[in-house]
Amino acid sequence: MNTIFGYIKYAYEKTVLLLGTRKRAPIKNYDNLLNFIDQQTSYQVQRSFDDYCRARVSVNWQKLYKEEDFLDSYHTAIWSAYPLVMGDMLEMIGLCMHRDMHMKEQDINAILKKSIEDICKRYPVPRGFQDDFWQQAQSTLMGRFDKIDVTSNKAINRISIKHFRSVFDKIPIAEELRRIDYKLVLTNQRFLLCNAYETFKNLFESEEFISNL
Repeated sequence: MNTIFGYIKYAYEKTVLLLGTRKRAPIKNYDNLLNFIDQQTSYQVQRSFDDYCRARVSVNWQKLYKEEDFLDSYHTAIWSAYPLVMGDMLEMIGLCMHRDMHMKEQDINAILKKSIEDICKRYPVPRGFQDDFWQQAQSTLMGRFDKIDVTSNKAINRISIKHFRSVFDKIPIAEELRRIDYKLVLTNQRFLLCNAYETFKNLFESEEFISNL
């Protein structure tokens, strides 16, 4: 891939390949759900950032990934974007639980709010961040989730649109280089979330999940 115009094709092919070969555990209980949210959020942030950075610098990407300044910026960007992308993941799961699994709104809200608390306790503070990083992340996620209506008919492919600018601005590529690529990267992020939605529907075993609560 020699130009940014190959980005979407490359990202699509790579995602299809991974989805076709990766064995995923069914979601039968709360711990399974936490793992899905955490793993899918991490995957989407890193896939979106990594694919774009490699595409933007083209044949020079291997050199870029050896530069300490870039790697430090990449580390900061990934962790800064994690709570933002997790917000999209929670909204998608909430809509799916109500729309496709016919779970009750109050149960969905209670489960996903608890998941915010528990996932924000999983990791130590990332290198270079303030000690209250996870407390701030939890507060941001709770505030956003309070505004989500899991009973709405919102399309899954529109979830990422509202908050993606904040994610995009954290990509560790110079602003003058990436500013023309916003719609391109947003399209890929929307694609990744739609794939996560289909994966969640296929893995979520609602009856067993509810019985295990």
